[in-house]
Amino acid sequence: MGRRLSGARERARCMLALLGALVTPVVADAGADAGTTALRYQAFVAGVPVGEATVAVSVGGGRYRVEGSARSNGLLRGFSDWRNRFRADGRLAGPVPAPTEFTYTEEDRDKRRTVLVRDGMLQVTKNGKHRPERPSPRAPDVVTALFVLPSCEDDQVLHTGRHVYRLSRLDGGAGRCRYAVVDDDGDRVEVEVALAERGDLVVPESITVRGWLTGRIELVEP
Repeated sequence: MGRRLSGARERARCMLALLGALVTPVVADAGADAGTTALRYQAFVAGVPVGEATVAVSVGGGRYRVEGSARSNGLLRGFSDWRNRFRADGRLAGPVPAPTEFTYTEEDRDKRRTVLVRDGMLQVTKNGKHRPERPSPRAPDVVTALFVLPSCEDDQVLHTGRHVYRLSRLDGGAGRCRYAVVDDDGDRVEVEVALAERGDLVVPESITVRGWLTGRIELVEP
């Protein structure tokens, strides 16, 4: 039972981390000054609330910034006070972005970790101690990659700095995409993303993660 409870907590944290990566909206006209668009999401595991997130997207002057935060709530608050703040910056030249920096800070009670990817290098600081700098994964970061991939693209490799995810497309179309996702520990889940239009944006309306538990992330209407 303890192992399953620990697994449930890790699954919920994984979902919230995916939320930070996957809820990034896609701007229809990257050359226009779209201002800032704010979105809010809620996360559930087995139908029970476990987390929430907000995302703000700013585009203009040939540059973009996507930043937001996610945190545990509901059932998980008895076991965890997990929080994550993330940001992706880059340049826009036509339809393909050129990321310049990706960073996030996650905290959980007495633990704090900051991850920074910049100039092809990965820097990790855990509880105030700097780990040796090393090359970052040779793949797009998840926030930037999904910022320009709102539809069902082919197989791809993405990273969150510390972890690499391999996505294999199972099927998709008409605003719904389904992938098999394998992380660098070999753990596999299925992820289904439903897309919807919100003004000039195409955004995930829901994200469903299926493993030994099913989790779901939903867009909350204003």
